[in-house]
Amino acid sequence: MVPFVLKTVDLFDSFDVPDIATEGDMLAMVMDDYYPIECSDTARFLKAGIEFDANDVDDHIEEYPVPHSGALLARVKDTGAPYMTAALARINASWANLSSQAKVAAAKAGLRPPEKNPFMNNVAQAVELVDALDRCAGICRALASGAVAGSSEPVEFEVKAGRGVGFTEAPRGALFHDLTLDGEGKVVHASIMTPTAQNVANLEADMRQLAERLSGEGRPEDSIRLEIEKLVRAYDPCLSCSVH
Repeated sequence: MVPFVLKTVDLFDSFDVPDIATEGDMLAMVMDDYYPIECSDTARFLKAGIEFDANDVDDHIEEYPVPHSGALLARVKDTGAPYMTAALARINASWANLSSQAKVAAAKAGLRPPEKNPFMNNVAQAVELVDALDRCAGICRALASGAVAGSSEPVEFEVKAGRGVGFTEAPRGALFHDLTLDGEGKVVHASIMTPTAQNVANLEADMRQLAERLSGEGRPEDSIRLEIEKLVRAYDPCLSCSVH
């Protein structure tokens, strides 16, 4: 599959995109000397330079309603800035820890940090496919050599009250599940912050920036609409997630 995804990187790189830079921040999972997807509790706002533990997500991300949307929008609590969480944010945060083949593909496509053009998220997603295939090959080699041990047998556990935050990098960006359980193990409070919902505020800001620029250039309405639709798709939104 590697030759196929390398062609995919080239394909996405061949698309003409407007030269814009998001003014918002970016959020990604980070870890020393690794490209983390699900193995770290640390998140970082790249522009603000703020790192926090996922269990303290409410202290650093603020959700708020707006009259025109059914989604809760999100912003950096300390700065009030909207932010983008996506493959582009991950590559900006952990470029040095991509596989060598993925790094070469990214460099060939002109994707190097700091990259702030949201349209480049398409290229970033394709580059991550290269990285993922390299990782899969490594896992297969480890399994074949017997170097990986473990079991899928159920693990004993004790039911008790408490709160926990699950944090992972979904394909579209950072995902937080904040659950509180009672003494019977029943969920008494749940908050799910999907990447799409977190991205809405920054997407709207980028849409306004792009529309104003194209309008200032005298572009007709249908052309402006098409470019905005491309921008929305570059964010890869799941609208059912945005109102979760």
